[in-house]
Amino acid sequence: LQPGDVLLVPAGCPHFVENLSQTIAMSGNFVNESNLAQALECLELAATEDPGLQPTIDGLKRHLV
Repeated sequence: LQPGDVLLVPAGCPHFVENLSQTIAMSGNFVNESNLAQALECLELAATEDPGLQPTIDGLKRHLV
């Protein structure tokens, strides 16, 4: 990649990143109807160690209606 490039890693694809020099990186996750159930499953597993995630889980579940 060159400076300013964006790399999209599709959901569920394993990946590894190693920065070879000082880097500022931004990442994010996109959740919509196609991956909402999978996102909730991951969040619920993470919430077993971090109960602070529960409000996020509750908010996403409201979109399942």
